[in-house]
Amino acid sequence: MSNISAWISAFRLRTLPLSVSIIAMGNFLALADGQFNLFVCIFSFLTAILLQILSNIANDYGDAENGADTNERLGPTRQSSSGSLSIQAMKQMAKRFAIAAFLSGVTLLLFAYPTVGFMPIIILLVIGILCIIAAISYTATKIPYGYKALGDLSVFLFFGPVAVAGTYFLHSNTISKSTWVVSCGLGLLSTAVLHINNMRDLQTDKAAGKTTIANLLGLKLAKVYHFLLISIAISLFIFYYILQHKWQSMWGLAPTSLLVFNLLMIMPITENKAFDPWLKQLAVSILVFTLIFGISIQ
Repeated sequence: MSNISAWISAFRLRTLPLSVSIIAMGNFLALADGQFNLFVCIFSFLTAILLQILSNIANDYGDAENGADTNERLGPTRQSSSGSLSIQAMKQMAKRFAIAAFLSGVTLLLFAYPTVGFMPIIILLVIGILCIIAAISYTATKIPYGYKALGDLSVFLFFGPVAVAGTYFLHSNTISKSTWVVSCGLGLLSTAVLHINNMRDLQTDKAAGKTTIANLLGLKLAKVYHFLLISIAISLFIFYYILQHKWQSMWGLAPTSLLVFNLLMIMPITENKAFDPWLKQLAVSILVFTLIFGISIQ
């Protein structure tokens, strides 16, 4: 594998639809409520993408250092554990993306400043720094919280309320009840993506001492948990239309059929490697849903 190909693989571009989805949702909600800033939109997307790639790089070398990536792992090849890229090179790249994400985030806050004011900007700056720390420390620390069954909670918060409601706030200096509802829905769907990953890696994670909700529950109950994540998320999106009295726009729920299809395909699986295609399918389904939902509420 060439060096360029190795880096592209390390960036894990297939994870980006999820990051794009959550930021798109925050922007769609702001646009629907007549609160929209083009530069906030642009830099919210850029910051989210940089944070996602940072997280992917840190996860790659973090799992290699902590022994979670072995030859028995069922997912895509990781660059650190395979030797395609050195751990030191990955750490240097992670630093570059951390700086880029910080600069993009600061630029985002500068464009939002006229709307939200000084104190909220300071608070959001702190939250942004925490996002960078969370992206790195998920697996790439001596005590990675992703190994302590806290990954689900982290993904729910940072891919839900923090990203969706936070983006909306940067546009509007307020967060409506309906925005909280949708942000929690996206947080649950994002958690479901992680959970499929953890069901796939259930055996290798156990062997490496990595504790996830999936291996705490076991495969049978893990599927029930996945069902709850998806079904509650869909219920929250329905609740949004009810809160907003947008009955004529409920056609935006049509892509939830893709989410239901994911459930139907996940439930019969007995071999861990069979989960992998449905991770990508769910991430893309969330993007499709976000786009149709976002258009429907305008």
